[in-house]
Amino acid sequence: MTQGRLSNELIKQQLTDLFPAEEPSPELRARVAALALQQQEIAHQAAARQRGRRLVLAAAGAAVLGGLLEMTLPPLAAARMLRRMDGVMRDARSAHFILRRVQPDGSSVKIGETWYQDGAWRMENVFETGPRTQIFANGKLWSYDSKADTVTVERRSSPFGYPSAGFSLTALLGSGASGKTADSPQDLGETTINGRRAHQVAIISAAGERMVFSADPDTDLPFHMDVQRKTDHGWELGATGDMDYNQPLPKRLFVPDFPRTARVRDIDASVRALHQRWINGIARQRAGDRTVVIRDLQVNAEGDVFLLYTAGHYPGDWQDDVIININDDAGNHYNRGREIGTHFRGNKAGLVFNGEQLEGICTIAPVLGRQVHQLTIKFDCTPVPRHGIRDMPVPGVRYELLGRNPVTAVFTLPIHERIPSDLPDYMPYMPFPVTEQDLEELRGRH
Repeated sequence: MTQGRLSNELIKQQLTDLFPAEEPSPELRARVAALALQQQEIAHQAAARQRGRRLVLAAAGAAVLGGLLEMTLPPLAAARMLRRMDGVMRDARSAHFILRRVQPDGSSVKIGETWYQDGAWRMENVFETGPRTQIFANGKLWSYDSKADTVTVERRSSPFGYPSAGFSLTALLGSGASGKTADSPQDLGETTINGRRAHQVAIISAAGERMVFSADPDTDLPFHMDVQRKTDHGWELGATGDMDYNQPLPKRLFVPDFPRTARVRDIDASVRALHQRWINGIARQRAGDRTVVIRDLQVNAEGDVFLLYTAGHYPGDWQDDVIININDDAGNHYNRGREIGTHFRGNKAGLVFNGEQLEGICTIAPVLGRQVHQLTIKFDCTPVPRHGIRDMPVPGVRYELLGRNPVTAVFTLPIHERIPSDLPDYMPYMPFPVTEQDLEELRGRH
């Protein structure tokens, strides 16, 4: 698993780790995935394109707090309390957080632990696939997968998929607990936790879960949290967390000291090598005011197609101004499967060629296993590339995707050989990669 992003399988693991008897619903997965994008992008994307995106679960925290800004009373008081908690947490010099899953018999087992000190982080989480450790220090993120005995390294501005300043509720929501969308916060008043006075605030999700934060009434620092799910018998406790602050932590916690046997994968070096590999492209054509360049084209043994290209879009653009159609030499049409997520706004700029953002799609073979010798790829485009983020459709007004005078670029390319694996070798380095599970799901729908 490459750091800063999570596959469908890992999202499922995070959710089922807290509630193993429950299978996360498709609706919950969709909401979690949507939270990966910035708030402005969410508004445009959800209504206009319904693209399948992957997320860094930690990004859910940022979206939760952002959504609390427009609450009305009584939720407004709870939202203010959460903002105060977030503020004092950010001022802490150090912090330590432990997350435990509650077993059916009432016992608990540790599934996550996080340490923070002076901008450095260490996060240890236990998944079904094995323990994973992440260390962020001095602008670099190291991720160690003990089962694969692999360390991945890359330059980052924060350990999460969004800018982060210090330990906070935003960070806490991403430190092993499943991402939650906030419908409304609730002020639960004061109580006592293990003999300690506490003011409680809950974040409620539309999926029937809530996270209850217990804070010291005098300092507003949260020292305990519960993750609960609504059942017919009330709130079921799935996990608990405890945190403390401003205690000196050993510096060795933030040193990337992993087993000598671990294979090191340098993400930045690999991405630079990919840039050199694709810089010249395979073929190019002018289409109106843009140049469409095929950067990479691969076909696997089943006949699935993986296409990378640039088509006049800048980093940050989010537009539907290109339609791609693919046919093989037998006249079979390839239905579009899903995008290859080649860039992640916020923490990753992605690959850029002459100022243009790399883009990609994966399409499923219409006839699995058929030998393909040639592909015809047709790009229908607007005459002038659209930049920025696409406006939302106006109800009752017909939206013409390409306008009245689209332009076309057509490529006919030979397929000399197929890749030996299901996925191209570059896929692990994509911020939102296509996975083998994605392929299985897409083939199942075909």
